[in-house]
Amino acid sequence: MKKVLLVDDEPAIREGLSYLIDWEALGYKIQAIASDGEEGLKKIKLIQPDLIISDIRMPEMDGLEMIQKAKALGYQFQSIILSGYSEFEYAQKAIQLGSVSYLLKPIDEEELIRMLKKIHEKEEKDTNTQLINKLFGNDEKGLSTTGLIRLLSFTKKEIRDEIAQHIHLFPTISIGHGGRYYLVLLREEQKEFRQLVEFEKIMVETLKKSQTVILDSSWQTSNQNLANVVNEVKSLEKQSFFYPHQYLSKKEVAELIKGLKHTESIHHLLAQSLMNQKDWSFVWQAYQDNFLLQPITEATELKWRVVHDISLVLEILTNETGGSFEYDGTHIYQLLETLESFSSVMNRVADYYQQVRSKMIKNISKTDIICEIKNYTKEHYGEELTLKSISEKFSYDSAYLGKKFKRICGETYLSYLENYRMKKAKELLEQTNLMVYEIAEKTGYNNVNYFHKKFKTRYKSSPNEYRRMNTE
Repeated sequence: MKKVLLVDDEPAIREGLSYLIDWEALGYKIQAIASDGEEGLKKIKLIQPDLIISDIRMPEMDGLEMIQKAKALGYQFQSIILSGYSEFEYAQKAIQLGSVSYLLKPIDEEELIRMLKKIHEKEEKDTNTQLINKLFGNDEKGLSTTGLIRLLSFTKKEIRDEIAQHIHLFPTISIGHGGRYYLVLLREEQKEFRQLVEFEKIMVETLKKSQTVILDSSWQTSNQNLANVVNEVKSLEKQSFFYPHQYLSKKEVAELIKGLKHTESIHHLLAQSLMNQKDWSFVWQAYQDNFLLQPITEATELKWRVVHDISLVLEILTNETGGSFEYDGTHIYQLLETLESFSSVMNRVADYYQQVRSKMIKNISKTDIICEIKNYTKEHYGEELTLKSISEKFSYDSAYLGKKFKRICGETYLSYLENYRMKKAKELLEQTNLMVYEIAEKTGYNNVNYFHKKFKTRYKSSPNEYRRMNTE
């Protein structure tokens, strides 16, 4: 409520004005009354009213002199001058002192109400203009009064207005800027925690019905540069791309990412999950979590990042499988360009990866199964491996798999196995002090004499001779 000071030397006017209209319905409250200018000036210093309604002609100090002295002392207020005198010079002087209007006695109720509404509209317009300039313009000075400020941002005006109707704890100011609707909350001191919890609850309940985003800054000191509170909301606006249709604050975002962990080598993990056709959901979630844990990016930048990630994964798949994958980064970006949320981008990209996987499954007879067999052999070459055991492992007919392996790799599976074992034996001779029989066992040869024979046939020297020649 705006504080009103009534100053008039006639008791009937002072008392009558208090009951003439419904002050509180218009947003005002009679805070004090005075019988002359001197008493009025004391009351101005005491209550610092928002509006003064004063007679002109009074004993000791008239109304115009009282207003003039109060203005000179730095007090800011609106004023309405009352008088039974209609001389033009009084009205002219009242206007010069910044009075809203000049009312003749007897006071007309409707005219007074009209003036009070005019004051409210003017103050609201001036306040909004000043606040917009401090929040979004070049005015780097904070508010003149000390306290705290909080900024809520909405995409829909009706949601903002509904929220405003439920907020009774703090004064609120509704403004619009840049296509968004804002609610400014002001308070002078800390409220009880229970009241703040109730306030958050109301907003979340309204949000559930609205299916839109509400961005909420933290409380910040109101006499500092207000760009700080705007920057916090802009940061949350970027986060709304990741978390659409929900209430967001710094605290809320921190809770949303709590417990998430960054995963290294995610591109290789994605490629492996596509090749092995397992652990996809786990790896895909880890990929998304990496985005949520990184610093905020623009949606456009994120989409191009996703496109680049696809190129890296396809490159790994090409190297690992020998397959060929079509890639058109511009086309992929166009598929993502109009998407308005992180989840929709991820769903579209997941579909793309599934198309890649489907192609790999269709080509399994050419590349995938052979790649898996090679990888398995590299991991288990020290064990007893045969074409039959490998065929059973991968549920293939051995004759069919043997022909397929030779057609794709240009050699039989046993030839591939022996070549790989000899390669690993040579490395162990060069890099370790293991005995020859130990190396034979590690590379899958249970018979050391057979190992000697194979090694000498391939490298034209015995294992010990090879070691001497390559370690001296």
